[in-house]
Amino acid sequence: MPTQAKAVWLWIGGLMAALTLGVVGGLGLSWGTGAWVQAQRHYRALLPAPAVSPLQVVQTAQRLGYWIRVQTGLDVLYLKGQTPCSACDPAQEAAFFEPPRLSVDGPWFWLNLDEPGWALHLRPSPQPDAYELIVSPKLPRTALDEEDVKAVHEALAPFGVLPPDLTPDELGRALAPYVPPAKPAPPEGARLDSGLYGLVLAPDWARYAQEQGIERSGLRVRVMVELNDPDAQLPEALAVEVEARSGALMRAQALIHRLIELARHPSVAFVRLPARPHPATP
Repeated sequence: MPTQAKAVWLWIGGLMAALTLGVVGGLGLSWGTGAWVQAQRHYRALLPAPAVSPLQVVQTAQRLGYWIRVQTGLDVLYLKGQTPCSACDPAQEAAFFEPPRLSVDGPWFWLNLDEPGWALHLRPSPQPDAYELIVSPKLPRTALDEEDVKAVHEALAPFGVLPPDLTPDELGRALAPYVPPAKPAPPEGARLDSGLYGLVLAPDWARYAQEQGIERSGLRVRVMVELNDPDAQLPEALAVEVEARSGALMRAQALIHRLIELARHPSVAFVRLPARPHPATP
């Protein structure tokens, strides 16, 4: 092989090796340094539901000056640190409700931090009595290193939401690469729209909902629930907030992390997104 051709093949081989390392590198193995990095990586750890109460989490967020969103039923209250925001409008939430932020709904909460090197989400998991921690390095980085994990541990420590005996090293080992499927199929027995199942799996619920045009309210999403019977009732334990109902069809706000459970309930025929309004004809 001519010397010039051999050099080209060596360069291609080196590029492919770098690409492979950037894509499959685990914690601390690779930072991903080239313009070829196309997609953000995510790491996920499943944790036991925190022992602290939502009120304690709110008080800590207030002390740290977080944006806080508290939903009770269909009512929403905002605070910036210790200060209530009476002028804050849920319809304009994207304009002001920025990280670091905390959303609370009954006994559930969702913490979101956005640091220069990584973003973090701590939220309820579809698995019972569990929360999921998702940490996403900022591009062009595609992996977390030891310092990142320590910073994540330190950021969550004031809230008391991590198991008390969980060290930064153990947290680093628990964070595994998380790659949701591009076209997710709902699990067996879940009569659920695939777009809603994609929301359940999305690393960032807020971003996914915005990109897909899904109406979200904190930890909830607006859905249409088709029941098997006009007289059917859903159990209070599912915490579904009904906005309107006509016979066997209801428009409601359902908790994102409980959509699979809702779609598997014997009274439910299907859970789907509401129909989008057609644009007005000129």
